[in-house]
Amino acid sequence: MFEFLFQYPQSHFTAGEVLLQTWGTATQLAWAGVAALLIVLVSLWRWRARLSLPKSISLACLQLLTLALALAMLAQPVLEIEQIRPGDNRVVLLVDTSRSMAMSDDGQQSRLQAVSAQLEQGLLRDLADRGISVDIRTFDGEVSSWQQLLDVAAADATPLVEQLETQLRQASQQATAGVILVSDGADNSGDSDDIRLAELGGFGIPVHTIGVGSDSAGSDLQISAVNLPTSAMPQASITADVTLGGGSEPRSTTLKVYDGDRIIAAEDVELPGNNQLAQARISLPTGDVGVRDLRFELDAAAAETNLANNSFRHTLTVAQDQPRVLYVEGEPRWEYKFARRALDDSGFLFLHGLLQTSVNKTYRQGIESPEQLENGFPLNREELYSYQAVIIGSQEAAALSREQQQMLRDFVDLRGGSLLFLGGRSSLADGGWQNTPVADVLPVRLDELPQPSFIRSQAEVHLTEAGERANWLNLSPDQESIELGFDQLPNIADYQLVGALKPGATALLEVVGEQGQSPLLAWQRFGRGKAFVLATGGTWRWQMQLPHQDMTHERFWQAMLREMIAEVPAQVSFDTDQSWYRDSDMVRVSATVRDADFLPTGSAKVRVQARDSSGQTQTIALRQVSGQPGRYEGEFQVESEGLVQLDMTGSLGEAGLDPVRHFTRRDDGLLEFFDTSLNRDMLERISASTGGVYAQPDNTDSLIEALQFSPSGVTETQWLPLWSMPVNFLLLLLLKLSEWLLRRRWGRL
Repeated sequence: MFEFLFQYPQSHFTAGEVLLQTWGTATQLAWAGVAALLIVLVSLWRWRARLSLPKSISLACLQLLTLALALAMLAQPVLEIEQIRPGDNRVVLLVDTSRSMAMSDDGQQSRLQAVSAQLEQGLLRDLADRGISVDIRTFDGEVSSWQQLLDVAAADATPLVEQLETQLRQASQQATAGVILVSDGADNSGDSDDIRLAELGGFGIPVHTIGVGSDSAGSDLQISAVNLPTSAMPQASITADVTLGGGSEPRSTTLKVYDGDRIIAAEDVELPGNNQLAQARISLPTGDVGVRDLRFELDAAAAETNLANNSFRHTLTVAQDQPRVLYVEGEPRWEYKFARRALDDSGFLFLHGLLQTSVNKTYRQGIESPEQLENGFPLNREELYSYQAVIIGSQEAAALSREQQQMLRDFVDLRGGSLLFLGGRSSLADGGWQNTPVADVLPVRLDELPQPSFIRSQAEVHLTEAGERANWLNLSPDQESIELGFDQLPNIADYQLVGALKPGATALLEVVGEQGQSPLLAWQRFGRGKAFVLATGGTWRWQMQLPHQDMTHERFWQAMLREMIAEVPAQVSFDTDQSWYRDSDMVRVSATVRDADFLPTGSAKVRVQARDSSGQTQTIALRQVSGQPGRYEGEFQVESEGLVQLDMTGSLGEAGLDPVRHFTRRDDGLLEFFDTSLNRDMLERISASTGGVYAQPDNTDSLIEALQFSPSGVTETQWLPLWSMPVNFLLLLLLKLSEWLLRRRWGRL
C-alpha cells in the first residue's frame, strides 16, 4: 500500500533525502506563496456578505492547502538516494558450520539442512536478481556451491567474532556491500564483549545476521554450571550449587554425582520449564586424601537427543593439610573436655588447648613442641596467624591485653580466620567483651544486656529457617533430615542471652527457655573471615544423656569446625581459572602469596610444574601481576585430554613456601553441545554494532533492502521524481471535493 501511494518503497525514503532541484529560489517560492494568499483573501472579500466568518476561514484553509500542494508539485521535488551499483559489488555469506548447526530441532534435518532451501530460493535468488555476486564461506574457507557447504565437516567451536574479523579484514580490500552471517549465535569463544563488537564496526562494512534454530530448548536438559570448591579437607561434607536448564516443559529428574564410576550422591530435582534455569543443591562427601574426578549427571528426558550437555565435570583436590585450632578456656568445664574429645577423635585438625586452672596457672594440651604457647595466648601476629580458627570459652576479656584483643580482631578481619565464642559465666557480656575491639567482629550485640546474662536452667534447642538450609548441621546418621537430628537431642542445661543480630548476621539455632526465645548459634562474615557465637556451655549433655554409641555430639562439633575452617585462606593459595577446561588447551594458573603477617608480598619466587595425562611435564615461573601485590600468574598449553596435575613450589626470602598440589581437567569437543538454542541476542548485538540488520531465514526482505543502500562497496546516486506520486493527486482531489461539498451544503456554489 505504501509503495502504491508514494510510488517507491519505504526504505527509499528512509535512506534518501528530499531535494528541490528545479525552478525557483527560496525567495521566489516565498513570493509565490504570498501571491496565493492574496488570491484567497480577495476571494473571501467577495463572499464576505454571503458567508459567516467561520465558514469563510474553512474555505480559505482548503484553498490554501490546495495551492500549497500545487506549488510543491510545480517545484518538482526529487528523492536523492545512493544505492550500490548492480554488477560491481559482492556479498560475503559466512555460514556457521559448527557442531551446533549440525544438530536437529525437529529430529529429522540438521539446522543447516533445514535452512538450506529457504536461503537458496529466497536470499540467494534475490541477490542474483539485483546483480550482487555472493561468496559463500565457512569457518574453514570458501566453498564453490551450497551443496558443497552441506558436505563440510562440523567444526568443534564457534568463534563468531574472530571469524567475522577475518572476513571483514579481507572484505575491506574489495567492493563488498556487506557480510551476511548465518548462525545460531552460539559463540563459545569467550571473546564477544562489547569492546570486541565495537572493533567489528570499525571496518565500516555492515554485518547482517540470519538466526537459525529454535529459541526454545524443547526437551533438552542441561547442566549449565557447578559451583563447588576446587579443594577440600578429607572426610568432610561440601555442598555443590548446580545450575540446570530445564527445557520447555516442567518435569522431574534426578541429579547424580559420580566419582569415577561410583555414585556418591543423588538428588531429585524439579525443573520449572519455560526454558528457565533452576538451582539445585547437593551435598557430597569428600572422602580420603586424593583427587575426586567428579561427574555431575542429569537423567535424560524422553525424546532427548543431545545427551552431552547432561554431564558436567569438576575436579576436587582433597588435601591432607591439617589445620590448627586454638581453644582458650578460662576455667575447667565439661564443655571443654567433651568438645576436645570430639575434635581430637576426628583426626582432621590439630587442637591446641589453653586451660586456665587457677589464677596464675594455665594448662597446655595438644601442643606440638614445648615452646608452643609457653607464654599463654599468642603475643604476636605470626604466632596467632598460624591458626585457622580460635575458640574462646568462659574467658574474661581482661585476661587478654588490649594489643591481644586487637590481634584477635585482625585475626578475623585481615588474616581471614574463624572465631567462635562459647557461652559461659565469664564469656561474652559477662566477661566484658562488649568493651573490646572484638565486639565488632561478633554477629550479635552485647551491649545493654542484663547482668548476669548466663542462665543455668534447662532449655530446648530448635533450628531456625536458615538452620534448616545449612546442610552441615545435619546430625542424623542417615543424612535424611536435619530436623530429625535436633528433635532427638536432650535439652541443654545452660545458655547465655545475647543481643539482637547485627545486619548481615544469621541465626542457625535458637534456644527457648524461661527467659523466652534467644539466638543460640549465630554467625556472620567480617572482613576476610567469619565469626560465630554458640551461646551455651552445655552441648556436652548431648553426649552424656544419649546412648554411648550415639555420635551426635561428635558429629556436631566436627561439622562445626569443618564449617569454620573450610574457607580460611592459607598463606599461599593456588588455583586455576577453571576446574574444567572445555575445548581449551590453555590452562591458566594463579597464586597469592602473603608474608607471616598475611600481607601480600611481591618478593616471592613461585614455580609450577604441570603433568598431563600422557605423563608429559613442563615447568614455568609465575610472573607477578602489576598493580596486584602478592598475586602471580602463568599459563600452560596442555595438549592431552584428561586430568592435569599441577604442583606449586617456591620461596619467600630464605624460607621455602609450603608446596601445593592441585588438579584440573581438560576435554575437547564439548562446548558445541551446551546452550544450543538460538542466541538471538548475540546476533542482534553483532548487527547493531556494525550497522546491519537481523532477519529470519524465511523473511529476508529487510536484509535485501539494507544491502541495497549499503554504505560500503561501489555506489551510484539516483534522483527519483516525487511530484508524480499518486498520493499528491489523491490529496488534490480530496481537497477540492471537500471544498465543493461544503459550498454545496452552504448553498454558495
